[in-house]
Amino acid sequence: GLAETPHHTNETIFSLAHQPRRLGVIGGGTIGCEMAEAFAMLGTEVVLVEGAERLLPHEEAEASAIVEASLSARGVTVITGIGIEAVGRSPGGVELRLASRTIEVDEVLLAAGRTPNTEGLGLDELGASFDADGHVETDDRLRTAIPGVYAVGDVTGKLPFTHAADEMGRIAAGNALKKGYRGRYRTHHTPWVTFTSPEVARVGVTEAEASARGGRICELPMSEMDRAVTDGREDGFIKLITGPKRVTRHLAGGKVIGATIVAERAGEMIHEVAFAMRTRAFAGRLAQTVHAYPSWSYGLQKTAGQLFGEVEGRTWRPARA
Repeated sequence: GLAETPHHTNETIFSLAHQPRRLGVIGGGTIGCEMAEAFAMLGTEVVLVEGAERLLPHEEAEASAIVEASLSARGVTVITGIGIEAVGRSPGGVELRLASRTIEVDEVLLAAGRTPNTEGLGLDELGASFDADGHVETDDRLRTAIPGVYAVGDVTGKLPFTHAADEMGRIAAGNALKKGYRGRYRTHHTPWVTFTSPEVARVGVTEAEASARGGRICELPMSEMDRAVTDGREDGFIKLITGPKRVTRHLAGGKVIGATIVAERAGEMIHEVAFAMRTRAFAGRLAQTVHAYPSWSYGLQKTAGQLFGEVEGRTWRPARA
């Protein structure tokens, strides 16, 4: 098993003394996809194994498909829907034993997520509450069930990202130390990015989650974005999600409740949507804000404009589960 087999995590993989000829990546989430692409671009033969039916299983299915196609085009062998039964040493390196085949690699990167290391700290004796995976439960002010004790970062199970932990730390410190301060952490306002090529950026809900709320969808493929065409980066799309509430016969377009952007500069574009959500702006503000042409963010103005009429043959549609 992995306990007896040398392997790397995202913390140790950068300490490799030599570039491996063959790398097995276990886990097709953000880190797994990013590292698989990076090593493939260096010339390593990469096999990426994800037990779920698709890569990036928590993102929009269209985003997953684009990332898988991009990785495959770079030479990564992508295997989904099959779990690894065993990992062990072999004369030539390390064997990954799947139900249908055995794969031999030189190095293994474990990128299948983490479990919180909360055992033995005495938190349960003090009255802390934990979820089924062992994460410390908090309220939106990041208070635990123990009076005066706060929890932030990955251990809370909220969002496992550096910038999320930073924001949680600021809020928890303010709540603990500033008299009268009542900061709240809003998971749905925090964006995140998978730094593949193209990048996958997300904030807020997915289309499936929005369907139960009567959400509306505006979409724009990168192939209809002039900047993407001129840069030769036409893989991807913008999907803007708004709530159903309308003001003055559609003039406001509904509150922005989520977005997924797959594009070469998606990680920069998503923050405009996050800002709109944080300030409770209606989607109309995105459509009314003049964006320089032909910038990447100009696509956001075009996409939001679909809420108010047909834009180059496209208009909004109801969210689907």
